[in-house]
Amino acid sequence: MYWRFGLLFLLISLPGLNAKDVSVLVDVSGTMATYGSWQHDAKDLITGILSGNVRAPNWERKGDDGALAEFHTEGGDRIHLIRFGSVLSSVFPFFAPPDDLSSIEQLNEAFPVNAELFHQARTNKPLAICVGARLAAAKDGIGRLIVISDFLVDSDVTAEQQNAINEFESKARVETPLIFAWNRNPRVQVKLLRITGTSDSAVPLTGPALTVRITGAKLLDRPRRLVLSWALAGTDEEATYSVTIRDPKSGRTILSRTVLNASLLVPNPPSGKFVWQVVANLRGNRTASSAMTSLEIPSDNSFWAIAAVLLLLLCSIAAWWYSKRRKPSPEADRKEARGWTG
Repeated sequence: MYWRFGLLFLLISLPGLNAKDVSVLVDVSGTMATYGSWQHDAKDLITGILSGNVRAPNWERKGDDGALAEFHTEGGDRIHLIRFGSVLSSVFPFFAPPDDLSSIEQLNEAFPVNAELFHQARTNKPLAICVGARLAAAKDGIGRLIVISDFLVDSDVTAEQQNAINEFESKARVETPLIFAWNRNPRVQVKLLRITGTSDSAVPLTGPALTVRITGAKLLDRPRRLVLSWALAGTDEEATYSVTIRDPKSGRTILSRTVLNASLLVPNPPSGKFVWQVVANLRGNRTASSAMTSLEIPSDNSFWAIAAVLLLLLCSIAAWWYSKRRKPSPEADRKEARGWTG
């Protein structure tokens, strides 16, 4: 009989059987860039919440500290990082593809900290909460969300997306057990949300799955140029494509172009490690985005190769000139010969 209790304890303690997901939602609308440098403090706060070691010297808190234990992640738990602002796609997940992370260390690296990343025109918070709840829906029927925002609402959702929001809000019970306000600007808030009464079907996946798939990034020489290519799936409609290349460390935009075809030629591209993304713009304000893709452009070695050839040529000419100068003329040889013979 005791072995049954032991087996039950073992099953409960196995990683993954009781795993829970937590969605971390970061508001990347333009207003969030006007409140000061809050990003590092928010990252430290959230990683502390998820690790169970909360240190919040720059935050004022209101609510039940006991709720923090619900958001403590362990091995087997997943963290979904969602950057929300303007709607970028007509189908789920509507915003840029979320980062599906398996550790706090990965969140620490992926969390957006550069102010230049906070530039989107709209703030679709209700839709973002729907997305976060779907991704974090657990077997116990509870979705756990950590939301960083000023909680202003400036929506640009379609009628279908608004219906999804209405369906979600009519079924869901949203509790906010704990709120953190940044003490340097209380407009920046971190809210812990506990959502019950939802399921995976709370946000429908109807409609054609519009996707942009990266197909290539090829660097050509003579002349040096970069060819980027992609493909739009899920529709035969014509579209325009917005292509952006950014420095992932600084968030600085290296290149931004809008083209009509599914490829882009970049003459004389800079060298370095970048990321790039393509957004397809279709009729009816519908969009589809590719995943953020790494792009490494090696340095241009042709200049140094040419310089080395020229240097070698100059050295050869100098050696030839020096040898000609040092070689005695025939007349000098005859004088030297008469001198020896007396």
